[in-house]
Amino acid sequence: MDSWLIWNARGVGNSPTISSLKRLIIQSRPSLVAILEPMLRDEKRVGTGLKLGFHQSISNAHEGGKIWIFHNSPLSIDHVSTSNQLLSLLIKVQGCLEVLLASFVYAKCSKILRRSMWDQLLVLTNGFSIPWLVARDFNAVLYPSERRGPGSFDTQSAAEFNEGINRAGLKDAGFTGNIYTWCNNQQGLSRAWARLDRACSNDDWMRSFPSFQVSLLPRIHFDHGPLLISFPHQPRNSPKQFRFQRMWCLHDSFQEVVKQTWASNLTGDLMLAESNVVAAELAMQTKNNEASIQVLQQAKEKLTHMELCEEIFWKQKSRNHQLKEGDRNSKFFHSSASYCARRSQISTIQLEDGTVLSDNVSIKNAAFSFFSSLMEATPSTPASDILDAIPPTISADDNRGLLLDLTIEEVHAAFMAIPADSAPGPDGFLGAFLHHCWDVVGQDILAAVCSFFHGSPLPRTFLASFLCLIPKSSAPVKFFDFRPISLYWDLYSHKLFLLNREFLSKADPLRKITLWQKRSLEILTKRSEAIQLVEKCWNNSWFSILINGEPTGFFKSAQGLHQGDPLFPTLFIITAEVLSRGFRRLIDSGSCSPFQTRGDCPVILHLLYADDMFLLANGFSRCLRKISKFLALYQSTSG
Repeated sequence: MDSWLIWNARGVGNSPTISSLKRLIIQSRPSLVAILEPMLRDEKRVGTGLKLGFHQSISNAHEGGKIWIFHNSPLSIDHVSTSNQLLSLLIKVQGCLEVLLASFVYAKCSKILRRSMWDQLLVLTNGFSIPWLVARDFNAVLYPSERRGPGSFDTQSAAEFNEGINRAGLKDAGFTGNIYTWCNNQQGLSRAWARLDRACSNDDWMRSFPSFQVSLLPRIHFDHGPLLISFPHQPRNSPKQFRFQRMWCLHDSFQEVVKQTWASNLTGDLMLAESNVVAAELAMQTKNNEASIQVLQQAKEKLTHMELCEEIFWKQKSRNHQLKEGDRNSKFFHSSASYCARRSQISTIQLEDGTVLSDNVSIKNAAFSFFSSLMEATPSTPASDILDAIPPTISADDNRGLLLDLTIEEVHAAFMAIPADSAPGPDGFLGAFLHHCWDVVGQDILAAVCSFFHGSPLPRTFLASFLCLIPKSSAPVKFFDFRPISLYWDLYSHKLFLLNREFLSKADPLRKITLWQKRSLEILTKRSEAIQLVEKCWNNSWFSILINGEPTGFFKSAQGLHQGDPLFPTLFIITAEVLSRGFRRLIDSGSCSPFQTRGDCPVILHLLYADDMFLLANGFSRCLRKISKFLALYQSTSG
């Protein structure tokens, strides 16, 4: 059961249609072919099937004969129900224990006549609780974006369509290819397109076939395009990622297991090993003897071992598997989980040269190449005198305040601010783990955070994050159609939160850090030690890309922090401050005159809201040229 081919051919009694069908069958090798509107008497069905290479067939001959199904011996098919708009079959695949329900649709053009079909689907829902697929020509659209051309969007028809599939427990299975499956083939302004053909499935089908694909093939010379349903065999070659389950917190022995595991002797800690090497080198500088040399040598050997362990960690991820959740979850949560898992699947991707990749390995390699090159360093314009508008405003006392020793209360408050169901990073842990186990892990977390503020380097495991690709549209085609969301370690996030505690958090995806922003920070803080801590973060961002749930590659970003990094508000405020002060300096120097009103109204130079700016100046051409030149300079230096 590798694929099914379904096509509203509008007549199979002519040579061009039969030739096109044969070509499609050779290319996709389907185990089942459904033809709608054959426009032949039912006696011709067997002969047509033999021409196409199929020896078994079934149709709704007693209800108009508008739906023909062809198949061969690997599939065993039993008739369930028939109408003039619907043919439902029970399908048993050889070697598969599960029985499937498939309904093939040829809906009426009138929404009034389609209402009986929605009722028939509801009857099937109540009669079966097995994987169910409903596919083909619904002769209706769900959204205004699914039609184009003359005429208006029929809201009542769309509402009945939506209600019909919802009552039946069905969801749109999505698609790849052109959104419009039908065209009236007329010329000029009379030409119309619509997505009349689709596949819908229930939750049982999505759980049984999480990787199945619906492809809308090109129409070529016909008004309807063929619909190909594929069942790819893509075995998982890598282990599943560990994910902490919040329900574990309810187990009676949870706290005891965490306490015993946390207190057990581990192989070591990379940050501690690096700190030991530094301490040994300082000790040898003050007391250079045989014992000091031996201590330094042992510390370096331990560090080498820990670095090797870290490399192995990133090559061979955790082999822990999720615990299976119980059957007490509601149908809604099962449905949502199935939908999210399917939506995150990338079955095909188109490269910039037009090449389409469909196998998992090629898609992974292409994703690694695309995103690693996207984060390579790019040439930037050297900072100009535009930064002279920023005065050093942070005092020495302020700088020292940034590096004060943290208290357990501050660290605890920061970690308790993590949502309990926050998306896990590479470690797989949710905020709920820290909430429930703070009494066990709190002191160690405080020690790790304080060691960073005292100058200890951050291990690469803390600086790594997953890039999760979220589709921007219902049918993403290229990597540009995905929004990369960064999932990183909670400990890294909250070290930066504490470093940046004077500012509110604001996330921007893949925001670049430029030399201009770095220089701005240096001016503000008079090159304090806090800047060195910040540099450790923006110079060491590492990423792996999640492709179909599996991490791919491991590369360093040369131009960005992690998305959602708490440092972003600082950088955003600095960037906006340069723009604001630069524009004021332009007015104060007399290069441009402000916009003035009569009376005692205050002079307003500009208004800022988030990342939008409203400039107010007079409309003289000289002033506008100065503003344009300033904005161009700001753009080139800010990146």
